[in-house]
Amino acid sequence: MKHILFFFLLFSSAGFGQTSGLQISIYNYYRYEDCSRIILIHDTDTLINETTDEDFDQLYDSLVSGPGYELRVLSCEGSDFFRYSKIFSLAADSITTLSLDPSSFTMETTPIDKKSGIGIARHKQETQLTLGYFNNRWVEKNPGVTSSLYAGFTQSGWLAFSRHTGLLVGGGLGLSHASISRDTTYMKQPELSKRYEYYNYLDGHFDVRFRFSTGNQQLDEFRPGKLLLDVGASYYLPLMFRHNAWYGGGKKMSNLGLHQFSDVRLYANLGFYTGMLFVEYRPFDFILGSYPEFPRYLVGFRIAFDS
Repeated sequence: MKHILFFFLLFSSAGFGQTSGLQISIYNYYRYEDCSRIILIHDTDTLINETTDEDFDQLYDSLVSGPGYELRVLSCEGSDFFRYSKIFSLAADSITTLSLDPSSFTMETTPIDKKSGIGIARHKQETQLTLGYFNNRWVEKNPGVTSSLYAGFTQSGWLAFSRHTGLLVGGGLGLSHASISRDTTYMKQPELSKRYEYYNYLDGHFDVRFRFSTGNQQLDEFRPGKLLLDVGASYYLPLMFRHNAWYGGGKKMSNLGLHQFSDVRLYANLGFYTGMLFVEYRPFDFILGSYPEFPRYLVGFRIAFDS
């Protein structure tokens, strides 16, 4: 009977009035005895009556907003032995969180979006993974650097100005590998036969981007499958840059300090959250002297998710 009453309240409240969610989190009460009883009452109706011998953490949505709620934690040894009792109200279009343990009690209310039922949070975090590649032969004839690979991540704070526009600011690390043409060498060892020559580049980058989306960015969880466009700029600080070459007989040579601190990149991401395609452009020279320049373009795939 209690389950029939509970579901009746769910459907009736969803159809005829403002609704609320209730998150009940109860910890450590079971340690004092074999179990506890969790009872939620609204006016004279019992909505929840559960017995547990472990921590209790449940979300109940579509409850009627307003006063008249009472949470009781009872001992399983007897229905009249109260461990805790709290009378409270549920705010409309919000999720109320009750957290309880033997030594403390907290109550927090978070607004929710009426359409989706998800909590509203204008500030959140995002982690982005990047995998990129570019073949310099696509834009140059006989390039000194033939291709490059990139892998990295960025951790950003995400501020939603409105439902469909936001700003992300953050930073991360990345690793680049660029192959130099096999028919020449930039090391001063002309008498040796070159096997492979390349750049390795470890960066720490700082990133700012504006986000435009069809989905609501102000939700606590940005829903996958929503179209988005990012337009941004990054500065890549060289943490390690090395020019390496392998020659016959297993001989290896390396150069350091060939880079400038001018690695600024402009980019755009386009896709459906959580997967996006991107194109990136570096407008300034990065390599010193007569050494071949890193490819100015990078294209690839990015995966982004709330964190």
